[in-house]
Amino acid sequence: LPARPRLLPQERLTNSQAQLASALDDGMRGARATEDAERRAGELQARFGEVQSQLQSARAENSKLAALRQEVERTCAEQRLRGDHAEAEVRRISGKATRMADALAQLANVAQRAVESELQATEHLPSAPTHET
Repeated sequence: LPARPRLLPQERLTNSQAQLASALDDGMRGARATEDAERRAGELQARFGEVQSQLQSARAENSKLAALRQEVERTCAEQRLRGDHAEAEVRRISGKATRMADALAQLANVAQRAVESELQATEHLPSAPTHET
C-alpha cells in the first residue's frame, strides 16, 4: 500500500474548514427545507380548515335540503290524499245526480203516460153543446 501523504498543519486546518463549511451549508439547506416544510404545513393546515368549513356548510345545506324534501313529500302526500277524497266525493255526487236524473226521467215518463191517458179519456167523452148567438 502506498503511504498516505502527510498533510501539513495548515492543510489540515484548511481541510477541516472546508468540511465545516460543507456541513454548515448542509445545515443551512436543512434549516431552509425545514422552514419551507413548516410554511407548507401551515398553508396545508389553513387550507384544511377552509375545506372543513366548506364541508360543514355543505352538510348544513344538505340537512336543510333534506328537511325541505321531506316537507315537499309530506305536502304532496297530503295533496294526493285530498285529491283522492275530492275524487271520491265527485264520484259520490255524480252517482247521486245520475240516480236523481234517472228518477226524474222515470217520473217524466209516468207523467207523460198519465197525460196521454187523460187525453185519450177526454176524447171519448161526448162534446158539450156550444151555444151560438
